[in-house]
Amino acid sequence: MKRRSLIWLLLPVLWLAACSPIVNVTVHDEDAAALIASNFLHTAFYQHKPGDAYDITHPLFKTGVSRADFAAAIQKVQSSNSPTNLVITDFSTWGTQETLGIYGNSQTSAGVVLHFRCLLTGTKTKGYAVTRLDFNTTLPKKTGMNVPFKIPIRLSQ
Repeated sequence: MKRRSLIWLLLPVLWLAACSPIVNVTVHDEDAAALIASNFLHTAFYQHKPGDAYDITHPLFKTGVSRADFAAAIQKVQSSNSPTNLVITDFSTWGTQETLGIYGNSQTSAGVVLHFRCLLTGTKTKGYAVTRLDFNTTLPKKTGMNVPFKIPIRLSQ
């Protein structure tokens, strides 16, 4: 009899535990992510060391492109567009995903505005690494919650 009453007492607790929602929280540090992106861009475009920039990327980045192909692509952007005065303007997050987008633009030597998007994987506690880089003359699609930096981050040569 005691055994049955104990089970009946525990049933509401078990039911409550089974029904409780799981809350996932991802905490980002957009300033830390912007610093990683700016170091990556500075190394690739101002120091003209695309191989070194490639070396600091996330393993996912490296599965999509080889070091030599990345260096060739950066050199092509450099020779055809010559991006100058890179400016990081805003960022976006994707809810609980460990992804953060850093967006910005650059004036080219021909006077054309070149937009870029740097996707990073990580969190505030894990740190960040670049997983994708896009350059285009049109604005990239901004996914998630997009927020401008209060003061744009200007990369210096």
